[in-house]
Amino acid sequence: MSRRSDFARLPATALLLALALAFPVGCTTEAVVTPAPATPIEVAIASPTSQPTVEFTATPLPTTPPTAEPTPAPTPTLPPTPTPTVWLPPWTPLPPTTGPEPKPSDGPGPTPDPTGGLVAVPTGNSPPTRIVIAGLHIDLPVIYGQPGYPDCNVAMYLSAFVNPGQPGSTYIYAHARTGMFLPFLNQSKINNGAAMIGMLVKVYTRDKKLHLYRINIVKRHATDFSLATNLKKGEHRLIMQTSEGPHGTIPKLQVAAKPIGIYKSTAAEALPTPHPKNCA
Repeated sequence: MSRRSDFARLPATALLLALALAFPVGCTTEAVVTPAPATPIEVAIASPTSQPTVEFTATPLPTTPPTAEPTPAPTPTLPPTPTPTVWLPPWTPLPPTTGPEPKPSDGPGPTPDPTGGLVAVPTGNSPPTRIVIAGLHIDLPVIYGQPGYPDCNVAMYLSAFVNPGQPGSTYIYAHARTGMFLPFLNQSKINNGAAMIGMLVKVYTRDKKLHLYRINIVKRHATDFSLATNLKKGEHRLIMQTSEGPHGTIPKLQVAAKPIGIYKSTAAEALPTPHPKNCA
């Protein structure tokens, strides 16, 4: 399956079976950690209402009629203390932009820039070299996916698909093992991977560019490449695949992401030295 022509002649089901046997994304090591759900807390500060009182004692005089008790002065009312307003920006793994704290009348405030001020550049046609998903603690070199059982300590790309930035899908896969794509599998078992929707994905390419994506689809138990091929004309998509079972298991987990932009990078970021390990 190293040639595009051989890949295209196979039916979809047979193609996926070949993928599972030729480079299935291997034996899994499941270590599911279910995070504790966050509980919103509402804070209200109440104004004090009780006031100190003063007791008056009237002293009668023998030659004058008793005096009436003095009328107590009205209790002053303190203005209510307003409940503090806290603005929380939308989630992003990159640090939000700094600035003055917005006032309550300003609304929710500006949305932080997910690019972190990166410099946009034209697209290229270069293969992927590194993939980073900070929200899942994934950071792997990416190498060409050769026939045979996939290597460990790296991710691999299918040359039958397109490079980042080109019309079509970029297809990257790795084992569901610790230090590789295991977080994808673990998260997919919690509410069908809903927590992964919106996470940022960085894919670096050999021409020292950063292709930024955002996850928008989690497809479990996939048995074909329809998620990678059913695209509109000119549309680009990133597909990340891992196994759902041991060696030879046909259904796969596919996670798709849509492109945000293409930005300037450096050799230090985009060209890591891969150290693939034979884990057949």
